[in-house]
Amino acid sequence: MQLDFSKLSSPQAYFAMTQMIVPRPIAWVLSEHETGGYNLAPYSFFNAICSAPPLLMYSAGKRKSGEKKDSVANVERTQKAVIHIASADLVQQVQDSAQPIPPDQSEVDLCKLELTDFDGFSLPRVAACPVAFACELYKLDTIGEQPQTLVYMQIIQAYINDKLMYKDDKQRNKVNSLALNPLARLGAGEFASLGEIIMPEV
Repeated sequence: MQLDFSKLSSPQAYFAMTQMIVPRPIAWVLSEHETGGYNLAPYSFFNAICSAPPLLMYSAGKRKSGEKKDSVANVERTQKAVIHIASADLVQQVQDSAQPIPPDQSEVDLCKLELTDFDGFSLPRVAACPVAFACELYKLDTIGEQPQTLVYMQIIQAYINDKLMYKDDKQRNKVNSLALNPLARLGAGEFASLGEIIMPEV
């Protein structure tokens, strides 16, 4: 089967892409709403894109009304966000946080999540997440016929649960990826856990 993307509508292209480009990491983005509450939303058009400076990028569409999503509007206003890597056991909370709710409500409360201080940063982090990045806005770009906002965030600090760390044979700090068990996004409402780690010969 061969797909001609020039003949696909935007929803059809999205449906095809999200099933073939798998697994995708998920940015669980916490930002501060103008009301003072916290917005928390997942984005699977996300990755690390640069190490000097250390940059992460997530891509967000607009609401059906044409307004910016909170994870864009809040970051544009405050210049800050915390990007979490959720473990697979948080799959229901990640899914629930994707649902639209009124602006005076918080996904943190909806999902019954506990926040904790992120030392040296003005925003808190989700206590249950094994990895979190304290970030400042680096740049915003808008692309596409149905505009997507590319949000480039510079990592200022990172938190990782001490239980996931160990020294490798070169005495480097190494993350136990199986213990991290990051939640990944597939297509059509499906998620995945990490599974087997494969080490090819070098």
